[in-house]
Formats: sequence, C-alpha cells, structure tokens
Amino acid sequence: IATLGKELLEDVIPLVERRYRVHTDKRHRAIAGLSMGGGHTFGISMLYPDTFDYYGLFSAAPWIKGNRDLKDFAARLRADKETCGRLQKLFDSHPKLYWIAIGKDDFLYGPNKDLRQYFDEKGYKYEYYENDGGHIWRNWRIYLSMYAQMIFKDM
Repeated sequence: IATLGKELLEDVIPLVERRYRVHTDKRHRAIAGLSMGGGHTFGISMLYPDTFDYYGLFSAAPWIKGNRDLKDFAARLRADKETCGRLQKLFDSHPKLYWIAIGKDDFLYGPNKDLRQYFDEKGYKYEYYENDGGHIWRNWRIYLSMYAQMIFKDM
C-alpha cells in the first residue's frame, strides 16, 4: 500500500492537477475502492490522512501491513499499535466522509463488521450501508452511485 500511495501522491495527483482545472486541497479529494481496492483505500486513508476528505470502502478487504489473512481481524487490529495510532490520526483529521458498504452475504462481511465495531468503540465517525447479496458487481454499482451522490453533494 505504501508503494501505491506513493505513486498516487507523486505521480497520479500531480498529473491530474497539471492537466485539469481541479481544486488541489483535501476538501475536494475523494478516494474509493472495491474489494482489494477497498483494502488499498483503507491503507491509504491511514498513511495519508491529510490528502483526502472522502473515503469509500466497497466490500473492502481491510488488511493490516500487507497481511491478507482476514481471520481474527479484530484481534490483529486491536493488537497493532501502529495501525491504531494511524487510525486515531486519520479520525483526528476529521474526514468529511468515511463510508463503508457491504452485502450481508459478502465473504468479507466479518472483517468489515470487526472494523465497524472498532470504530464504534473509539467513537470514530463513519457511515455504513448494508444490503443483500455478496461480493458482486450489482452491489458495487449501487455503492458507487450512492457514494458519488454523497461526495458531490458536499463539494
């Protein structure tokens, strides 16, 4: 995730800012991803809390430090002091939207539930959407449509 985040900050964002008339502040930036991309969004949110104000995790695979084993995610999350500290810093930056969406039958439902429980324990502000279905395109189209309406309403 560090490499992806570095490429995003050093290559992608500067390219977009050079080629297009865009706002260049956190308040006007959003990032989202589905499945593994949701995991990347989770990681990038912690590594670069002052770069984006809107985060969307769609059926996310929220791994910690590249460990893609999602069993016992809650225990590993609570035990990882570095990740806990990064999450604290992220939510201390007061993102406008941290949105988590997942289907009830998604195989990644458990780790997403664990993540929400951790956020609840810490009092971190996030929004959540749950629907029927699993790890499928139909759900991701719904999530993207909902997320886009939320972020463009505020910008």
